[in-house]
Amino acid sequence: MPGDVAGQLVRKVNDRTAAAVAAHPDRFAAFAALPTAVPEAAADELARAVGELGFVGSMINGRIGGGFLDEPRFDPVLRRSAELRVPIHLHPGVPPVETSRSNYEGGLDPIVTARLQTSAWGWHVETGTHFLHLVLAGVFDRYPDLQLVLGHWGEMVPFYLERIEEALPQRITRLDRPVGDYFRENVHITPSGMFNQAQLRFCVETVGVGRIMFSVDYPMLGNDGARAFLREADLPPLAMEKIAHLNAERLLGLPG
Repeated sequence: MPGDVAGQLVRKVNDRTAAAVAAHPDRFAAFAALPTAVPEAAADELARAVGELGFVGSMINGRIGGGFLDEPRFDPVLRRSAELRVPIHLHPGVPPVETSRSNYEGGLDPIVTARLQTSAWGWHVETGTHFLHLVLAGVFDRYPDLQLVLGHWGEMVPFYLERIEEALPQRITRLDRPVGDYFRENVHITPSGMFNQAQLRFCVETVGVGRIMFSVDYPMLGNDGARAFLREADLPPLAMEKIAHLNAERLLGLPG
């Protein structure tokens, strides 16, 4: 949204959200919306939302004006998130127009294109790429306490970690750690309503139970099968407790 209206509008949104949380504190907690078009104002709004409104982090949807968060102009948001020790939920957003034109259009039915560039594929590729930009730009070397949340089983990244590390070893990236270390130490992942036991088993093996937080994806997806998914998972009781609620309570500072 335009920078000249973003700050005031986002502040109103966060105040309204805070009122809903205050009315039902046993049910809700909130991620802050941020006026990312004005990064300094976004950092200040995050501090207000966390310090005054009791929010537990922020949510940023896709690129901002076509740019990834590793661009220097967004450093205030990253720095403040790390200082406050609250995560950024890096949520999918619609790809930039030029990306959609080159990757997802071209003779396909408009409905197919719309789904391909969003929920079927594009959302997840774009968000995974966004995360890798942050890693490879050295964001987590500058801010080792910064935490991200990635939905949809980590937006494809866990399934390619071995390949990524093979093609991008430290002698090429010049990073402090291997790429996989940043994923396992600076990211929590959620299923986002994708209740697939094979994906759960793979992510437990690849990322570890301490980095997985159960979530639904309502209203994008229904909640049918949500409880059954956890109940049917072949995991020890403590691992189930961690995924069901303990990991989220620890990361977000929620009451147990």
